[in-house]
Amino acid sequence: MSVPDIAGRDKIPSSATPDIRHDDGQGSEFHNALVRAGMTRHDRQLVIGSEGNHVAQSVVMGLRIVAQQQRDLKWRDPKAWSVPSDCGYPESLSFRSHESQVRAYKELFGNLDSSHVEEIIRKAAFPMQADLWAVIPKPWVIAADVFAAMRLMAKKVSQLGISVENKAAFEMDEAHMHLITKTQLFYAKQHNSPGDFIVFPVQFGKGWAGHSLVSSKAQHSAEEFSLDPYAILALLYTHPERLRGEHLELGLRCGGVLLDRHHDDHDEVTGDHHLCFRWFRDGLLISADHGMWDREAALGIPTGFDIT
Repeated sequence: MSVPDIAGRDKIPSSATPDIRHDDGQGSEFHNALVRAGMTRHDRQLVIGSEGNHVAQSVVMGLRIVAQQQRDLKWRDPKAWSVPSDCGYPESLSFRSHESQVRAYKELFGNLDSSHVEEIIRKAAFPMQADLWAVIPKPWVIAADVFAAMRLMAKKVSQLGISVENKAAFEMDEAHMHLITKTQLFYAKQHNSPGDFIVFPVQFGKGWAGHSLVSSKAQHSAEEFSLDPYAILALLYTHPERLRGEHLELGLRCGGVLLDRHHDDHDEVTGDHHLCFRWFRDGLLISADHGMWDREAALGIPTGFDIT
C-alpha cells in the first residue's frame, strides 16, 4: 500500500511558480533553468504552461504548504511517530567555517565565484535550530543538473578515502527521483542568485533524530526543508568526520527526494521510497528505504533553511 500525498509527495501546481520568470521568448534558457532546478519533465510542463500574477502564485504556494502541514498534523500526531535517540554527532566533528568550505571546493573545482558569500552571512539571520552555515557549489555549476551533481559528489566523497556503496545509484536521475516542492523552489530561486555557491543555514540531522519523515515535515518551520542527496553529499565532503563510524553516530534519512520503485510482490510503482545514508562496514551505505512513517533511533533528518 503506497503512502498518500499527505505523507509528503509534492508536485508543483500549474499556478504556483514564485520567483520563476515565465518564458518571454528564451524558451531553451528557461527550460534549462527548470532542469537544473531538479524539476521532473511533468513539473516542467506545468510550470512552462502556467500564467498569472507572481504575487498570487506565491500566495497559492504558501497556502498549499501550510495546508499540507495541517493535513499531516491532523492525520496522526507527529510526536507519536518518533522514538528517543541517543545517537548524535561524532566527537571528532567540528563544523567548518564558510571560508574553509569555500576553500575546499575551489581546490576541487577551480576558481568558483564566492564574492557574495561573506555578504549573505553578514546580513542574514541564523536560525537557532541550525548547526552551521553551509556553503556548497550550485549543482549546475559543477555538473549538467542536480541529478548529475548527486552522482558526482558521491564519487568525490569516495575519493576522501571513505568507501561508498551506493545501492541507490540507479535511482539518481529524473526518471526515478522527485525533488519535493520546497527543495525544487529553493533550487529554482538559487538560479538567479549571484555567484557560484549556495549559502544557507543547515541542521545536520540531530534536530530530527528518531523522527519519521512525515513527523519532521509536519513540524518544520515555514523556511525549513529536507535536504536532497546532492546537498547532503556536498556537506559530507567538507565534513568527512560526520560519517567515520564512531560509536552511536547518527545516520541520515534524506527527506528532500522521493523515489519511484517497483514493489517486489507486484508491479506497482510508488513514490514512498527515500534515501538513507548509514555507516556500514567502515564505509558509507546509500540505500533506498521504504516507509514515510518509519522512525529509527539511529537516523536523523538533515534540513536547510531558506533565508531568502
